[in-house]
Amino acid sequence: MASIKLTGDTSGEITIAAPAVAGTNTITLPASTGTLLDTNSSLAAANLTGSLPAIDGSSLTGISSGAFSTHLLLSGSTFTPKSTSTKMYVQVYGSQGGVTGTYSGGYGGSGFSEKYYSSLGSSYSFSIGAGGADTGTSGGTTTFDVMTVTGSAGVTTTAGTTGGVGSGGDFNATGGTGGNGLNYSGQSRRGGQGGDATRAGNGGNGANGSASVSGGGGGTGGNNASLGTGGAAATSADASALDLATILGIPGYAESFTGGGGGSTPNGGSGAPARIITSELFLLYYDGRVNLSNNGGRIGRDGFIIVVEW
Repeated sequence: MASIKLTGDTSGEITIAAPAVAGTNTITLPASTGTLLDTNSSLAAANLTGSLPAIDGSSLTGISSGAFSTHLLLSGSTFTPKSTSTKMYVQVYGSQGGVTGTYSGGYGGSGFSEKYYSSLGSSYSFSIGAGGADTGTSGGTTTFDVMTVTGSAGVTTTAGTTGGVGSGGDFNATGGTGGNGLNYSGQSRRGGQGGDATRAGNGGNGANGSASVSGGGGGTGGNNASLGTGGAAATSADASALDLATILGIPGYAESFTGGGGGSTPNGGSGAPARIITSELFLLYYDGRVNLSNNGGRIGRDGFIIVVEW
């Protein structure tokens, strides 16, 4: 059998032929077909033409799972995820009780609950608890699916009240207890408001009013107020067992914290607000309900729900 060899010339063609039968049984690659490369060659950008085939990304790793849609629920009764969403993360913040006017105690902070859904149903029921009236009624209950967050108790005397309680979630926390008010020589020294619960943990307790100053509001993460000084914000990792960086698949995840408020006469300092959570690809921002101590004659604030789907 005749051997086969590769031959070429300056025409740019490479011919495979059996030399014993010259001119027959040949395979020719015309120069216009493209460029042949060896391991030391590179392909010019001008030679990259045409459309790329479809790529199946189901096996790719280290890439965010898709666009996030964030919803702030302030009213309504049913949440329906998008048809393209496969996962969901939900935060439920409870309502606050109302406060009567004179020499009032501090009302408790709002409760908190959160849950991660690795698969989705067609829709979810929810309800938003209304804040208590300025006659001292308690806040309403806020719910989402299996999560329930009670409203904090209203205030009708100088005694502070307990905070709202979260339940049913992957992580739940309780609002701080309000401080006691005081009538000092006809002057109102109100109790500090309990701090709101967050992913950082339970809210801090408000301070009692004293002869010189109203009590400071409790901060986040269980940080209590002291006399007229507001409780500080959380300064360490979340108390929650849910790792948002892992759940959301986000690189560059970071968190920041805000310091507590200072005291003054006759009003106590505000407690620190809740968490701020940011990353390059996703933004979930909650500035916190500043925990005012001078809270006589006020209505409570409504609950709300944050839903992230992707």
